[in-house]
Amino acid sequence: MTNRYYHRQRAVSAVLAVCLGLLFAGRASASDYLFGFSGYDGDETLTVDVSGGGAPVVLSTDGNQGWWSATYPNSPGDTNYFAGSLTSGAATAYLRDFFSFALTGLAGDTVTAATLRLSQFWSESDSGRASEQYTLYGVSLSTTALDDTDGTSAAIYDALAAGTPYGSFSVPVTGFGFDTDSFSLDAAGIAALNSAITGGADSFSIGGSLAFPPAVAEPASLLSISAGLFGLAFARRRRAA
Repeated sequence: MTNRYYHRQRAVSAVLAVCLGLLFAGRASASDYLFGFSGYDGDETLTVDVSGGGAPVVLSTDGNQGWWSATYPNSPGDTNYFAGSLTSGAATAYLRDFFSFALTGLAGDTVTAATLRLSQFWSESDSGRASEQYTLYGVSLSTTALDDTDGTSAAIYDALAAGTPYGSFSVPVTGFGFDTDSFSLDAAGIAALNSAITGGADSFSIGGSLAFPPAVAEPASLLSISAGLFGLAFARRRRAA
């Protein structure tokens, strides 16, 4: 896709986000989340430095990203990477996100640093937090399983925060914006990435979560909770591998 397409897409996203923000502002709800109204725009990347110097290698998700919830159903092809909670009345939905990167071209390299970069889109805290604690985790599930974002899955939701932590980050709640948040993987994340490369893995996946509980059952009224769960870049099928 061209840069012109991305800029037009972001302009449309901005207008729709403001409209939806006004729509939901009058509802009796409470939410704490990052990356609301997000979607694949080519800026979801993992930048890695390798031993021996040279230019950093930039890996893209190519749209292999999204979220899972135990109680709130997603739809196929949705690249929104919402992480956090949405509450309406007595019903609360918790969501965790994921990002998968093809390791093409890294065979024989040793990674010395890796930084996940994500567009902010929309963050909110009705509980009054100035920032949200966002933690990255290793994910052992296959890219195919993660990418099949159809319906709900308590098992996948739990798995996105069950692996080795790759770092915990305080992310300011800023409302709407297209700035980029950067998250440097810690030593455990670098070790896992190198292990994946030396083991011949095709891809490397990362889960993300705010400080919320494991999967729990919620009432059917969760179907009425929808603010921020739609990628305003519009849900679409991911690129073929």
